[in-house]
Amino acid sequence: GTYNSMTNATSSGSCVSCTPGFYCLAGSAIPTGPCSPGYYCSGGNNVSNPADGFCTEGFYCPAGSTSPTSCDPGHFCGRSKLTRPGGACAPGYYCSGGAKTAT
Repeated sequence: GTYNSMTNATSSGSCVSCTPGFYCLAGSAIPTGPCSPGYYCSGGNNVSNPADGFCTEGFYCPAGSTSPTSCDPGHFCGRSKLTRPGGACAPGYYCSGGAKTAT
């Protein structure tokens, strides 16, 4: 996951690691696009949905995420690859940040 905006580059040393939150296909002059929703790109990624960068339970990842975001207090994130906080906590219960269940 690198890009190179220089013309007439003579070595791979001119390449720059892809920006966090984005991915870079081979031969790119600029980052190709944002990381896919449900995934995060910490930098140097060459795909939009890295196998080691999917959001796990308790977190969510909007498009272009650089790291997982802990599920908001009062909500739960009960499955992986969420793009926004899941549902609200069940009546009579509370959910701290990063909750995986409604109870």
